[in-house]
Amino acid sequence: FGRSYVYMFLEVCAGSATLTQACSYCGLTTMDPVDKVTGIDLTLKSSYNYLRLLIRKWRPFHTHLSPSCRIFSSTYMPKEWDDERQAAWMEDMRLAENICMIVLFIYELQLFFAVEQPFPGKMFGLKRYKRVHRLAGVFSIISHMCMFELRHPITEKLVRKALILVTNAPWLSRLGVVCDKTHEHTILEGRY
Repeated sequence: FGRSYVYMFLEVCAGSATLTQACSYCGLTTMDPVDKVTGIDLTLKSSYNYLRLLIRKWRPFHTHLSPSCRIFSSTYMPKEWDDERQAAWMEDMRLAENICMIVLFIYELQLFFAVEQPFPGKMFGLKRYKRVHRLAGVFSIISHMCMFELRHPITEKLVRKALILVTNAPWLSRLGVVCDKTHEHTILEGRY
């Protein structure tokens, strides 16, 4: 794994592309981040195929994927189920499935990946993701961001924010740190 690559890092479903910026700052070669805001909507077959071509051609050593967690969030409880919610649910499900197929493709190319979701990671309960988790060398990491000094911008208290990563990148195992319960947390909901 990882013997033949062109770029070091690719961020998919990048949002503000913070990881891409951090990797670039550290001197790693990075591909342009992939996200709906950069014009690549991975719910579309054309964008999915385009991303596969990019990965095949440029072989990023490590790809970090962080698809929308809306329907997989433990707090997702729509009061009404209308056509708009149904469409949003279908879009999130298509994204989750396409991301999983990209992960399997990355694995076949013998490159490294990490898929990030808020804990408990309900998305990883989908059948295809269970298949990913059974692949040799793939494991899960649970991280509490308070242990990495994540603070609320208003209260300045630590934020527990639990994440789960499914990855085949052994160097990420160090991120598996859970709260030591020696501090207070601010809850990430509501207004201050």
